[in-house]
Amino acid sequence: DDIQRHLIGLGMRHPDNEELERCDKIKRERYARLVNIVNEINQLIRSGNPKYIGLDQITATRLSEVVSLETVPSRLHVGYILSEMIQGKPELLNLLKREYDVDVITPRIAMDRYAGKHLEAYNLPSGTLPQLKEMVHKIHMFGGIAILPHIGRNGLGDEDNFIEALYGLVMLGRLDGIEVQAGKYNECTVSDRYVAIAKTLNQRTYPGILLPIPGRQLPFDHPQVLISLGVDFHGIMNGGHNADVIAGASFPHDYRDGKALDDLRVRLDYWKSTATSLEGP
Repeated sequence: DDIQRHLIGLGMRHPDNEELERCDKIKRERYARLVNIVNEINQLIRSGNPKYIGLDQITATRLSEVVSLETVPSRLHVGYILSEMIQGKPELLNLLKREYDVDVITPRIAMDRYAGKHLEAYNLPSGTLPQLKEMVHKIHMFGGIAILPHIGRNGLGDEDNFIEALYGLVMLGRLDGIEVQAGKYNECTVSDRYVAIAKTLNQRTYPGILLPIPGRQLPFDHPQVLISLGVDFHGIMNGGHNADVIAGASFPHDYRDGKALDDLRVRLDYWKSTATSLEGP
């Protein structure tokens, strides 16, 4: 489909120059999208749009300071700039704290409020990003694990459709697992519901996806759909929302024995063992 989803590659070896250039091209296009988002926000501020009253315009200089060449340009960077700006505006700060019932206005709150889907510049142009199946294959080619992050915000439809949608993605592209970290604004926890979804998916059969490795076998209890604490990390500045996510999350009780981590290691070993013999997606 045409839904733009995030995908995480864990444990990949360093890509070749061709793939790096492709990634750089996507970064440039994502940065151009941020410029368009900032221009649209600035226009809404200038026009006196009620939702944007109290904000100052974002300068091109500030955007370039926050989004360095090492980061993946994201709306969260715009959220960082705006949340920083809001801290110096006590009236607006207190208004948003009351509105969201939080003690801290994080970059994600600012992003969702001011740089959300209501903007015309929200979506990347069609064709900018590769298809999910292709990217899962690329991750496996470079010996990594393909994880779908924040499944609650990844275009999977209503909760009742999660199971079928995720099953379809696993069958379509050999997706390895899902991120079970959940949280919004100033809260980050592991979602027992997402863990339960992974367990339900692992009661299904997946013919032809994990083939035997010559000379060895996967453990008999190795799940098809792994769980990852994950982090959909965009290189936001230290102290930003993503840093809070990394510091604050923990596995639920029945995964604290390390099995989830062991499963990830086994799968990583699997793809590193088969990467050189993989055919096209």
